[in-house]
Order: sequence, then C-alpha cells, then structure tokens
Amino acid sequence: MNKNESKHIEYKEDIGKKEKEIKNFKAEISPFLNSNTGGVIFLGHTNDGEEIEFKSEEEKFKKFQQWEETISNWVTEGFEPDIRDLVLTDTSDGKFKIIGGKEKPYYFTDGKGINYNGAYERIGSHKVQLTRERFQYLLSNSAPTPYDMGGESETRPYI
Repeated sequence: MNKNESKHIEYKEDIGKKEKEIKNFKAEISPFLNSNTGGVIFLGHTNDGEEIEFKSEEEKFKKFQQWEETISNWVTEGFEPDIRDLVLTDTSDGKFKIIGGKEKPYYFTDGKGINYNGAYERIGSHKVQLTRERFQYLLSNSAPTPYDMGGESETRPYI
C-alpha cells in the first residue's frame, strides 16, 4: 500500500548517524514547527510509507527507544526557541507528532547563535530552507513571549 508524503506527513527509515544525515533529519522537524498545523514524522518507514522490517520485535523496540532518546535530546538542546512541548514521541510505533509553534521561526542550532540555515518551512511534501527575509518576517510576526510582555517565562514540561 503506497502512502504519500504530504504537507503534514513525512516518512523516514532512520534518523541517520553521520552529521549530514542528522542535520537533514533535524531539517525535517523545523518545517512542521514553522507551520500553523504541524505534522507527523513516521520513523521506520520507506518514502512510500511502507514499514521497514526488523529482525525481531526486540530489535524494533530497541531502535524505537534509541530514536525517542535521540530526538528527546534534540528537543531539549538542539532547537530554538524552546520546543519541548511541541514534539510528542510515541516509541511504540515510531510516530513523532510535531505541533506548529507560535514563537516562529524555529530552527535547529549549530552552536553559533541564530542559525538561518537551520530554519525551514514545508511547501507541499517538501522542506524548503527559509530565506533571510522570510526568517525576519516570521520573527517579526510571531506571538510575543512572556519576556516581550515584561513577565516571567513559563515553565514548560519535558516530554
């Protein structure tokens, strides 16, 4: 059964191990955060949406736990602004739901401050890197933070 990727759905076999593969996977998270509706990434699936086969249920469970741990670490340390309450993980089926945030633009960090290169949006079933102008537009039109309103920052729960 062929399941198509869409504006709200992305299929990935794995998150990768090499730096380039990891950046590419993080770049799949950013567009959903920068949308109004969010989306879902299904890990352990081909681009056609078919589940990949594992040697055993134990191997599948371990792989899903590894993905959940890695993505949870990225959620707490690898994106700006804070996305802890915007990425929901389900290790039972490799489903990662991403809620469209209000403090746009969201981007993955590279340790150098604001990372224009880490900000993407979704056009149809594809991610597109934000231009500097689009980044600035989203930044100027995002919801105000508690700091902007002179208040204390709210405490966000960890996933």
